[in-house]
Amino acid sequence: MAGFRAAIPTESIATLSALLDKALAEAPRLKSSVAALYRDPTTAIIAEGLVDWFWQSPIPSLYRENTGDEPGLLVEFTTIQRHTPGRSETRVSWHVDANFIGASGTQRVVWVPVDTVGRDAPGLEFAIPQKPVLKQTISEQFTIARPNGGVLTDQNLQEIFGDSYRSWRPVLEPGDCVMFDQWAVHRTDPQLDAAPRTAIEFRMYSLTDPPKRALEESNVLVSSAPGYVGPHPIHSATASA
Repeated sequence: MAGFRAAIPTESIATLSALLDKALAEAPRLKSSVAALYRDPTTAIIAEGLVDWFWQSPIPSLYRENTGDEPGLLVEFTTIQRHTPGRSETRVSWHVDANFIGASGTQRVVWVPVDTVGRDAPGLEFAIPQKPVLKQTISEQFTIARPNGGVLTDQNLQEIFGDSYRSWRPVLEPGDCVMFDQWAVHRTDPQLDAAPRTAIEFRMYSLTDPPKRALEESNVLVSSAPGYVGPHPIHSATASA
């Protein structure tokens, strides 16, 4: 898990903000998958713009530096989020992304707000372990929590961390971002609700270590290179064999 200050140039953030405004104007749900936008002919051009923005941004380089691998984008699970004060449905409690994007593969999430968060508008809160935690322990707890939508309770956190974790609530300005993997325990910051904010979660995978869902499900959209959005290329190879 890492935070990056001023990682994205101001003009690039302005372009991203405009794209997110267009997406939310056309699909006014407070949480929208870029894949859903791509599948709708009326919003596909916005989704294509967001994928193009990703490849032109510094984010793929952040992935390379963090993992040593070449990235692809999980378009299926790249998500636009708008928080509106007073709206509980725009908040997510403790969870891990492995619950829905899968546990396998070298995955990273880069969370990019286009508004200031952590002062008036809520950003993210992370539970940071103070001693090593086994992935198996986290997996067992989110499996227990799955009937409740994968939301982890205080009891689940106690089972994962004991009393040995601290809270990290980063203050982020436009241009800042945070990166974490599918095992990071996090939630929408519950202490702030005074201002709206818009953000996007770019979910990436390794081209040499992709998640099973992308390999096994042909309806999962990825972008494995600039200019491509579709099923993982393995499905094209299988179809032509």
